[in-house]
Amino acid sequence: MNQIEIEFCVEREDDEIELTILGYAEPYVPANYRGHPDNWTPPEGGGSGVEDILLDGKPWSGTLTIEEEQRASEEIYHRFIDEQEAAYESAMEAKAEAMREDDWYPEPDFW
Repeated sequence: MNQIEIEFCVEREDDEIELTILGYAEPYVPANYRGHPDNWTPPEGGGSGVEDILLDGKPWSGTLTIEEEQRASEEIYHRFIDEQEAAYESAMEAKAEAMREDDWYPEPDFW
């Protein structure tokens, strides 16, 4: 599981409170039904949730509504996916750069 931090706003008594929410997210791994049934695996992961709620760096004494907690959990999962995609793109760019340095293929302006 990966810990994710998001900024989250809630309204209480006509005041808007900006909270820092710490949560977790894990990637979704689809089921594998290829090959022999002994090698099949069920789907796993794809979940996220709220672990801690902070106000100005200290634990918040309030509670989130069910809708707010669900929205926060969704934001945590989307942030997790964005971070995973950015890490993948960065790794692919580094690999492409290494291949260019090793003369595996020409510079993009070659074409």
